[in-house]
Amino acid sequence: MRFYMKIYFVAFFLISFYLLAGQNTPKLTETKDSVYLEMEGKKYAFSHRQIALMRLEDAIANCNREEYSIALEHFDFALKYDAANFQIHYNKGLCLYFKEDYQNALESFNAALKLKPDDAKILNQRGMTLLQLDKTTDAIRDFTRSIELDTNYSNAYFNLGVVYLESYDFEKGCPFLKKAEKFGSEKAEQLYDKHCRE
Repeated sequence: MRFYMKIYFVAFFLISFYLLAGQNTPKLTETKDSVYLEMEGKKYAFSHRQIALMRLEDAIANCNREEYSIALEHFDFALKYDAANFQIHYNKGLCLYFKEDYQNALESFNAALKLKPDDAKILNQRGMTLLQLDKTTDAIRDFTRSIELDTNYSNAYFNLGVVYLESYDFEKGCPFLKKAEKFGSEKAEQLYDKHCRE
């Protein structure tokens, strides 16, 4: 995505330069597949995908700063130009999850999974969202499927272990924590030491 950030900054620089220099306002035109920036007789083309990825970068940065409303505007703008990009839906879901808007986060993860149904990371994150919505059975299904798709994914093992520990099913939960620990999860190691070691 760094390549697209460079394009974004070039476009921003060109517009700023011409405006500050008192030149004519740049002309923007849009076609079915591209956006064109025309300044002083020169034309710069950006595909809709490039525009979407530029906005995705902005959205992620805003979300990391907890500027959720601005981030969500950027996500929606990006989706306008590339609605078939699962990364935009997934990252929007993460932002909504951090904002504690779990129902809308679930919708974004569902949209991402329609585009990429066998993604262990998205399934795991949807499982965490389902837990927040008190849909434990559905969350267990997502964590289990995540592990089936990526047998080395410690987060899914950890989350499945925690679900079972919270229902006092140590017989099921402890082996999942042990697996997560094996794949490098320090949190799993701590929980395993606290609840599973005899």
